Amino acid sequence: MQGFNILIIQYKKIDLMKGVIFLMRIKRINSKLNVIGQNVKKYRTQMNLTQQELCNRLDLYGLNLYHSDIYLIEYNKRIVRDYKALALAKVFGISLDELYTEADEELN
Repeated sequence: MQGFNILIIQYKKIDLMKGVIFLMRIKRINSKLNVIGQNVKKYRTQMNLTQQELCNRLDLYGLNLYHSDIYLIEYNKRIVRDYKALALAKVFGISLDELYTEADEELN
């Protein structure tokens, strides 16, 4: 049985004289920062969208991403927050469940 790492974000608060600093440590799932990257690429290519065209459509939902951000998401090198996943699902015309299809296989 192969082990896996689960994404855990841990915050450590450090008080300084002039403010507060939060240090963040991120663990990955099987060396990936997200589990939807393959599906993002699949749906984007099904719609014949370039990464830039996807960015333009996401901008209509108030989500400002660059094509390089889409690349990082598609290759699991960028964390996808819930509101970004929701905007992606809306652009693709699918549910969040569909966007996360096969994501549980990442844990096996």
